[in-house]
Amino acid sequence: MKTDSQKSIPLLQDISTPDAAGNLFELKNIKQQYALISFLRYAGCPFCNLSIHRLVMEHKLLLESRCEIVAFVQSSSKNIKKNIYDRHAKQPEFTIIPDKKMKFYKQFDIKPSYRTTKKMIEDIPHWVHAVKHHGFKQGTVDGSLFIAPALFLVHIPTMKIIYADYASDLFEHETFSPIYEKILTHSQ
Repeated sequence: MKTDSQKSIPLLQDISTPDAAGNLFELKNIKQQYALISFLRYAGCPFCNLSIHRLVMEHKLLLESRCEIVAFVQSSSKNIKKNIYDRHAKQPEFTIIPDKKMKFYKQFDIKPSYRTTKKMIEDIPHWVHAVKHHGFKQGTVDGSLFIAPALFLVHIPTMKIIYADYASDLFEHETFSPIYEKILTHSQ
């Protein structure tokens, strides 16, 4: 379900939390005009590793569009290092935040949904691609299987969510088209 921003999320309060490396991350300190905030399942999920891979590939173009990526993963820092940083040939150059207790998932109204099971079945070809071509085998399950990836585009100066997608398909190029369009056409 895509919406053009307000599902019921008001202006954001600043996000201040340690990232996967233990450094303090504060949303307000992002130097870009926009932040693309991504919520994924857990670090050992092949689908989510393919999503991280896609975000890595998209990162340069997003930066050229004045947009930084921030990814939340419902895993510990240890599992993020083991299942993401240690397995990806091209390292993520954006912030990854462990959110094992799903504090920020709740703030963005992201909840487990059993509709995700149907989506996972439809995405089996992507899972096979993730495992066969990238080596993203199933790792430790330390988060909910029933979270659909979600994306939020935040205008940093106003801390407003200007685009939300509660059922993102990060495997498809078309997922990013409305994000670029929103950045291009956004007026404060």
